[in-house]
Amino acid sequence: MTTTDNKILTSAIETYRRYAGQPTLSDIESCRQDSNDEIVHLTPYCSTMDLVKLEDLTYTRSFTYSLKTRQLLFTSNVTPINKNIVRRLASPDGKYVALVTKETKGEQELQYAQIWHDEHLIFGYEVSDSKISPHGKILPKNDYASFFEWSPDSRRLVFTAEEKRKPLKSYFTADKLDEIGEPASVYRENWDEQMEAFETSVVCIFDLDTKKVQLIENQPNDLYIGQSSWTTNPDELIFVAFRLEPYRLGLIYCENRPSALFKCNWRNNEWKQLTDFDQLCRLFPRHLPKTDNEFVYVQTDIYRAHAQCKRLVLFNTETKQEKILIDRVDNVTYSNADPFRAEWNTQFKGLHMSPPRLGYSSDGRYLLLPSYYVVHEMFLNVVDYGTPYRLYVFDLKSLSKKVKDPNDWYLITEHEFKTEEKNRIEWNVDRFFPDNELIPVESVYVHVRDTQAKRPLMVLVHGGPNSNVPMNYYIGVIAYVALGFDMLIVNYRGSIGFGQASVDKLLGNVSKTDVQDCHEAIHRCLQHTEPSRSVILIGGSHAGVIIGRLIGEYPTEYAASVLRNPVMDLLHTYITSDIPDWALAQSANVPFDFETGRNRFSDTSLITYLIERSSIRLMDQIKTPVLLQLGKKDKRVPFSVGLRYYE
Repeated sequence: MTTTDNKILTSAIETYRRYAGQPTLSDIESCRQDSNDEIVHLTPYCSTMDLVKLEDLTYTRSFTYSLKTRQLLFTSNVTPINKNIVRRLASPDGKYVALVTKETKGEQELQYAQIWHDEHLIFGYEVSDSKISPHGKILPKNDYASFFEWSPDSRRLVFTAEEKRKPLKSYFTADKLDEIGEPASVYRENWDEQMEAFETSVVCIFDLDTKKVQLIENQPNDLYIGQSSWTTNPDELIFVAFRLEPYRLGLIYCENRPSALFKCNWRNNEWKQLTDFDQLCRLFPRHLPKTDNEFVYVQTDIYRAHAQCKRLVLFNTETKQEKILIDRVDNVTYSNADPFRAEWNTQFKGLHMSPPRLGYSSDGRYLLLPSYYVVHEMFLNVVDYGTPYRLYVFDLKSLSKKVKDPNDWYLITEHEFKTEEKNRIEWNVDRFFPDNELIPVESVYVHVRDTQAKRPLMVLVHGGPNSNVPMNYYIGVIAYVALGFDMLIVNYRGSIGFGQASVDKLLGNVSKTDVQDCHEAIHRCLQHTEPSRSVILIGGSHAGVIIGRLIGEYPTEYAASVLRNPVMDLLHTYITSDIPDWALAQSANVPFDFETGRNRFSDTSLITYLIERSSIRLMDQIKTPVLLQLGKKDKRVPFSVGLRYYE
């Protein structure tokens, strides 16, 4: 390695270390006001990266803020969340903390559950203790397949755990055959990608009054209980259930799986099914805090796009009647704009995100719903590429005012770069409408302000495909800009945040409209800036479809490409991925059927279509250097797909 190479690499390492170490806001553990509503106590979760251990770090930090004087009264020290902490949750009244930790002894991993009151440990047990624990290991956090929730009165905790299994014994040492237990070699189905730990789930209640843990009995054996919400009745909960038969498809990021709603009285072990398993996916129930028998949830269609524009539905548990509160938004009308001069469009483009866990106002009148505006993610965390985070409190009483006042927002804390550094970075939005349609393609150009240097253009193509790249603080953008690249982030048709019409446009058009959109977005950027500069493509997963086609169809236009576990072969992905329905829906707009499953080889037109739309067909035309980054643990796009492309 030459001296110049050493300098470049050293600079890259230090630059990435600087930006990767910046904290970002990830969640809120608790938010309480005192009796006169003048003091707010906040405990957010923040994340950062440890580049020595190569892992993400999470920590909490508490703030006490005076709304009356607009002063920050107290800031605690950072409290790192140990990797051995499986679950941690403060009660709504702030008096209790439920904690689940893990510890390895020999070859065995043990779990310990604890309840703390102020500084006192008031209850605890070892999960494998058969005298106390009716369940197996408590499941880790997952938005779809586990929960860990205090009741509104802070007296009970509901959580999911593995079912208790008999300890494994040899046939030759067991006194009775029914003591043997299930062999470790028996396959146990799970929810695949990032969810291999989620095999079975039982629902348990810890009662603070009795200091006992009980299993809710009569849970349907053919269902997996994945989400919950306490009702106004402290004995009742709302659950979301997924079918286990005939087999499971991948669940994470797939908000299009058949699901049904249940109501359960945990004291009487009574289960009542509220909805059928029909053509709808029902997720994220949130019971109205001041109203009996009513809750809201989000609703999408099954087996189409994995992420869609959502409906917000009000459900009455007594009448089983449903009312759509917020319907899907198909599309909105935009004003014309010159290239890279599109303004921030504030029209409501539908719900594309899930409601937060603590989303209701204290009086129960308001439910806060995050969503996307253009490529901005709007919530309490208002950031951009140059600001890791800002934490605000908003006075909901001001919603009744006719004239909005900026003073209704209270800045608790922020973390941003120095003014001169932040002001060097500029971003512009380009919006255009391919095929003379009303569906937009939006790209964001992030660059250094007022530079005369000819900088390479790095194009970031997101995966999904039903996702987007919001203008949050993003290490992969800010670090590359600091290293001398300009960035173009493309949200092609099929991205979320632009209404349902954009999502539906890609169904049956994969490797067509998405490739066309990205190619046109790149050329618009080059024409607007510097046409002759080098262009590098980077992306993973579904971006492999797009980038693979771009470097195959335009072999001389791109200087280099980086592909992370890319989808290069749609037929291979259909056969091996944990989401075979994705390949059918996006490539041919064909619904998934459990009866045929992956065995549709008699449909020669479908198989031919999958092959024709695969990027791997163009590999002989590729001249662009390709860096392949393959991860062996990926169940969504198995590394064998990318390995075949390499071979």
